[in-house]
Amino acid sequence: MVGDERAWGRVATRLVLAVAVAALVVLGSAGPATAHASLVSTDPVEGQSYSTAPELVRATFTEPVSVEVGGLAVRDGSGRRVDDGPTLISEDGTTVSVALDDGLADGTYLATYRVLSADGHAVSGSWLFGIGPDPVDPSAISAPGSDTAWEVAGAVARSLTYLGALSAAGLAFFLAFLHDGGPGRSPAVRLVRAAAGVAVVGVVATVAVQAALLTGDGLGAATELDVVRSVLADRLGWSTLVLVVGLIGAWASCDVRTQVSSQVLALYGGLSVAASFALWGHDTEAAYRWLAVGSDAVHAAAAAVWLGGLVGVGIVLAQRDRRTPAATGEVLSRFSTAAAVAVVALAAAGLAMTYTEVGSLDDLVSSSYGRLVLVKVGLLVVVLALAAHNRFRLLPALAATAPAGARTGPGPALPDAPTVIDDGHRRRLLGRTVRAEAAVLAVVLGVTAVLVNVTPPRSQAGSRIVELRAPTETGEVELLVTPARAGRNQVHVQYTDEAGRAADVATTLSIDLSLPEAGIDPIREQVVKIAPGHFVLDGNDLALPGDWTVTLAVRTDDFTEERTSFTVPVAR
Repeated sequence: MVGDERAWGRVATRLVLAVAVAALVVLGSAGPATAHASLVSTDPVEGQSYSTAPELVRATFTEPVSVEVGGLAVRDGSGRRVDDGPTLISEDGTTVSVALDDGLADGTYLATYRVLSADGHAVSGSWLFGIGPDPVDPSAISAPGSDTAWEVAGAVARSLTYLGALSAAGLAFFLAFLHDGGPGRSPAVRLVRAAAGVAVVGVVATVAVQAALLTGDGLGAATELDVVRSVLADRLGWSTLVLVVGLIGAWASCDVRTQVSSQVLALYGGLSVAASFALWGHDTEAAYRWLAVGSDAVHAAAAAVWLGGLVGVGIVLAQRDRRTPAATGEVLSRFSTAAAVAVVALAAAGLAMTYTEVGSLDDLVSSSYGRLVLVKVGLLVVVLALAAHNRFRLLPALAATAPAGARTGPGPALPDAPTVIDDGHRRRLLGRTVRAEAAVLAVVLGVTAVLVNVTPPRSQAGSRIVELRAPTETGEVELLVTPARAGRNQVHVQYTDEAGRAADVATTLSIDLSLPEAGIDPIREQVVKIAPGHFVLDGNDLALPGDWTVTLAVRTDDFTEERTSFTVPVAR
């Protein structure tokens, strides 16, 4: 049977390649991955020039972030850093800032940020601003390096983790609960250990990529103990710990002598593996956290039973000849029942996850996240079609009735136990379709590896940005409101001249906010500027949903007041 073992070794290698290629293809077609936290506003405003140098550079995000690794950096045209001191973070965690050196020369400057989102994803980006009378000149600044390569590496690393961990957990479950201990056990055990090794490699690579993304220093960052400690100090550390414990349980289940011990280790090891994937990522910040975490764990557990069982069935078909038809038929029958339960659980958990992350049919077809979900569903439909063909066409065609009293495994003799007809063609066909199912599931894991790093529509809905513009006597004024939902909001106002540069129109600005449909008369707020032509109001004035009228009143001189009105839709 050495040839069969080598054949399944080649299949395992192809599965790894398939999931890696799937991650690459999907990531390439989906565009850059985006984590939960999104940049709301910057100060200085992107692309604006200021007559005097600002004292601070700020970046505000849609959700709390951390800067234990990374932070804000500002560079001049020569690439020299001109920020002074550590990156500071606001009390609510949504705004990061850094001071600038005194006496900065006129010119174009580049601000870059690298922060850790609340859900554990690395977020990075940059913007340009200028000092002096000349407009911002992008050609005067060396463009920052792209993180695309590291995003791709992260997707591949997560793909390997999913493939290895779910295969190891599912195959261990197959050996403990569905296998009869006959031919095919030894190569399956070796594959459990190999899959666990692939998962560990994937985890190590994920940590290294996270360190590279947060620091911008490449793989060298993964050799710095403080950086790795900071990366693991967040949810990724707990997820990794639970995953490793689960893999140890799956590994150990193959070595214990008693069936009960093997089943206990395989079951709880598999549950630990499944739960680990719900401890880091979107679920931890979902609107319905308990439902998101629970359904993700069930989803992963069902996928493990299905994928690991397919690998186990493939090994059984490859290792056993036609002299043990009854035992082979019973193993196939057990897996068929377990797979049916797993499919139901997978579908139910998938629907719950889609509800918690997407929320509407429109978002399902219009958002990147929703379209990736549809791709995943389409691939699963293909797998289900193959599984249905196996269960309702091939297995009945292969099954016959064994002699009464035939013993096909542990337990009492079974009258009328299923057996397998001496039909080599159908056996080979079943083996090929089983391998096809496993391959398509591997591609599904590749899609999932990309999906976990794309912002779900519900998170985007929670962080709306309303951006409006209107002409003024000297140029233009921009109004930005975020998250444009009832409650606490941040209102940014930026005046610019005809050339698009920041216009220092006044020292103070009055903002009137009214909601006529709710009978709320104008509420006047006095706002002090934080930079030339840039004013910020942070408060709970927009307390109710509806179409608010926001009127800006600025005194350009002692006798002239310029008023500009906007209608701002505020959601619930």
